[in-house]
Amino acid sequence: MPKKMLKSYIIISDKAHDYARQAICYNNFASIYHSQGKLEKAIACVKQCLKINLELHDKNHLLSAVDYENLGQLYQMQGNLEQAVKYVNKALKISQHLLEKNHPSIARLYNKFTSIL
Repeated sequence: MPKKMLKSYIIISDKAHDYARQAICYNNFASIYHSQGKLEKAIACVKQCLKINLELHDKNHLLSAVDYENLGQLYQMQGNLEQAVKYVNKALKISQHLLEKNHPSIARLYNKFTSIL
């Protein structure tokens, strides 16, 4: 979806107080910026998505875990390994709290740690 359409959708969803859809738009923006190599802009969009998700849901919600994981990946791509570890660890803690210990998402997060370190 083109950026202009996403921006319009964010404005409309804000006026309609549809913040869940707004979070999706920010996530889509992050994907666009990521694919363009604009990592700072992608990080800003994921942080906005996370902010909305934290306001809408419990802090231990799986959507927050996904946002933290995405931030970890983006920081890793930037070479900011300290931040990458911080955010992947947050994603792991939430996932461990909500999922079975042998869930594939938990294994994936452990694998991310090994790729960061």
